[in-house]
Amino acid sequence: MTPMMQQYTQVKEQNKDSILLYRLGDFYEMFFDDAIVASKVLDIALTARGKGTENEAPMCGFPFHSADGYINKLIDAGYSVAVCEQMENPADVKGIVKRDVVRVITRGTTMDNLALNDKTNNYLCSLHIDADGAGVVYADITTGEMFAHFHETSDDLDMKILNTMVKYNPVEIIGSQRAYDNETLMREAAARFGSSVRNFYNWAYELADSETAVVKQFGKSSGELNLQSATVCALGGLLEYLKHTQKSELPNLREIDVKSEKDGVELDIYTVRNLEIFETYRDRKGQGSLISVLDKTKTPMGARLLRKWILNPLSNPANISNRQNAVEELLRNKMMREEISEKLSKVYDIERSLSKVMYKTAMCRDLLSLLGSFSQIPQILHELQVCESNTLQRMFKSIDPLADLTELIEKAINPQSPNTIREGDIINDGFNAELDEKRRIKREGVQWITDIAKEEQEKTGLKSLKVGYNRVFGYYLELSRAAADNVPDYFIRKQTLANCERYIIPRIKEIEEMILDADATMVELEYQLFCNVRDEIAKNYTRIEQTAEAIANLDVLCSLAHVAERRGYTRPTVNLTDKIEIKNGRHPVVEAVLKDNAFIPNDTNMDNARNQVAIITGPNMAGKSTYMRQVALIVLLAQIGSFVPADSAEIGIVDKIFTRIGASDDLASGDSTFMVEMKEVAYILGSATSKSLIILDEIGRGTSTYDGLGIAWAVVEHIADRTKIGAKTLFATHYHELTELEQRMENVKNYCIAVSKKGDDITFLRKIIPGGADDSFGVAVARLAGVDKNVIKRAKEIVKALESTDISRPNEVNIKSNVKTENATNGDQFGFVNNESFEVVQKIRELDLDELTPKDALLKLFELKGMTKNL
Repeated sequence: MTPMMQQYTQVKEQNKDSILLYRLGDFYEMFFDDAIVASKVLDIALTARGKGTENEAPMCGFPFHSADGYINKLIDAGYSVAVCEQMENPADVKGIVKRDVVRVITRGTTMDNLALNDKTNNYLCSLHIDADGAGVVYADITTGEMFAHFHETSDDLDMKILNTMVKYNPVEIIGSQRAYDNETLMREAAARFGSSVRNFYNWAYELADSETAVVKQFGKSSGELNLQSATVCALGGLLEYLKHTQKSELPNLREIDVKSEKDGVELDIYTVRNLEIFETYRDRKGQGSLISVLDKTKTPMGARLLRKWILNPLSNPANISNRQNAVEELLRNKMMREEISEKLSKVYDIERSLSKVMYKTAMCRDLLSLLGSFSQIPQILHELQVCESNTLQRMFKSIDPLADLTELIEKAINPQSPNTIREGDIINDGFNAELDEKRRIKREGVQWITDIAKEEQEKTGLKSLKVGYNRVFGYYLELSRAAADNVPDYFIRKQTLANCERYIIPRIKEIEEMILDADATMVELEYQLFCNVRDEIAKNYTRIEQTAEAIANLDVLCSLAHVAERRGYTRPTVNLTDKIEIKNGRHPVVEAVLKDNAFIPNDTNMDNARNQVAIITGPNMAGKSTYMRQVALIVLLAQIGSFVPADSAEIGIVDKIFTRIGASDDLASGDSTFMVEMKEVAYILGSATSKSLIILDEIGRGTSTYDGLGIAWAVVEHIADRTKIGAKTLFATHYHELTELEQRMENVKNYCIAVSKKGDDITFLRKIIPGGADDSFGVAVARLAGVDKNVIKRAKEIVKALESTDISRPNEVNIKSNVKTENATNGDQFGFVNNESFEVVQKIRELDLDELTPKDALLKLFELKGMTKNL
């Protein structure tokens, strides 16, 4: 193998798990298996190096200046990419150029704007499981955020981990061997969040090494940070992984937010899905979700923070009130809010640009985006200085004008800078005297040489003297052969041609050396000056980070105020009572998408006394699910500090919101629809408290009528029992038998959807009223849906027959079939269920053979035979 291929092999050996991009001149090349894989993923030509020899190597590549797009494609396909750069200038080296991997890029560690979603964080998750429980750590190196969770060992440990993950939606999960071997958990996480899953080095998760890494990174011990041993190991593994990929220290990960399971309000994975908070249930699109209504933020930072607020509702009424006060002030002072929003719309992603600065990967465009953002701060502060709410006043004090950094970037960075920082023209004139002088030399140097030639021409009288240049001699003076005999002694002949002579003189060579020196060092000087500016910004990380955080908070509050004004939301009263009282509540998403019809509002009155469980009956499509979802969403909005879609609302703090709405087969785990439903119910029953809000829709419908009714009945009883759960619950069902519970339990109340019926025509009034429904109107709904009229007619006949019997005695149901068969004779029709046959069967079932005497048995036999004459 050639020295170059030997070098490649050595580097690849150290990066076996990544596709290696090996820099050769202006190209990144890939070889062997990497080339075969990359050529297919990137749809580029596969060639070969050393073709036809025993060392033939499959090969493909692409230009370095277009690498970002190709790298992103490889990452999206699930691969990690190791970027191997030339560490020396080939012009200064004899033999093989030194090369090394400068970074490894994965989905959870990329910092390329093109690969990132502005509105969502890009979390990397690290998981470690030991005998005590699971430690889970999340980090977004593009923003510098880091969070730690610990879950004690329990039967539902996997579910607890997944419920935490839903708050972060990690794009990549790394784990120690025991965590990675939990195939069920990893498969579920990959399916639900689209995460890449990797098994990282086990030694990185050792407790002693992890403790050392934690102290080095944060300057505090795990005890001071209140970390459990499993969390320490997860954190140690994550820090090692980030250093492995970034090939540097981690300058923007300065703090870790250690969470408790008691912090905030729990929203499990089912609730986030069922309430369609970020995407619709059916097509998984953002349009039509809660976030599409609430997110009117102007900055990427604000958009990301709003998602965090929604997923982490507050449980302290005082903190909620502080947010409400700010929203109310911004709502009331529309002119101020619009001025602030207009300035915020010109603020770029300060957090991610700052992180690039810290990792020394920021380009000119990143510094210019910081400049554009910083320049809006004085106007934002001007508007905030008159604010009255404590929250807005704190923001005013937290936002640093950053005037010194604004001036520094403005003076230093050329607004028309190229996309690279290695080709010059990135520093403004007037920023550095040495650079200005070198630019002056390069700009005016040729004119100086021309002026010297004119002086020599006048001094010597050599009229044919002129200036020339080539790469061999540089600048020279040229004379005709006839004039060559009269040149001065200090003219040094360099070349003789057929018609002329070429000379150099010391004065021109001095200037030429100055020009060449300026040309050679100017680019490097500009790069160094840029790095100095970048380092100066990095020194002010804390000031910038605090300002970015305050701006993000302000952006979210303005967004909530804007939505409240546009949608007619009101400020709810949030307290520690057990009440949920909503007057004319509306579903925030449904009312936003309705065009032709106005949304019909509904009241809600719940508590932990007589109005604890609401059994809601009524036909499909009438609005039961919408109503229940709207109650949950109003509670959620109230506890993030938002105004709510209602005329008025009093919301007692809830600790958890559970929903069980709809279900489908889980093909990955092999679970049926009913099994999925029961797992969700089991988790709710095992996790809910008296302070929880539970939304249940059609429990038990995935199995037989009797089993389903029994399960639904038992679930309501269990939840309503204050010694077991006692949670506020909305329970929608088609099992009308459940309405009997109102008579049996004082804390259960019946409600139904009002329906107007005229003949076969029905109209859903969308109003929740007390009492149980006496009809599911299923046939009417089928007719509205366009089911064939003959099927509708037949369905009515069957329903009429069923209604005339006792459903608890199916053997008495008599439904004649309207389907003629080949065996039918004399126009007779076979019964759908034959009444006489069931009577015979019923008689046989009622016999107690242990009590029958031989005589009685014979008499019964004659009786049964007589009953069969008409069969």
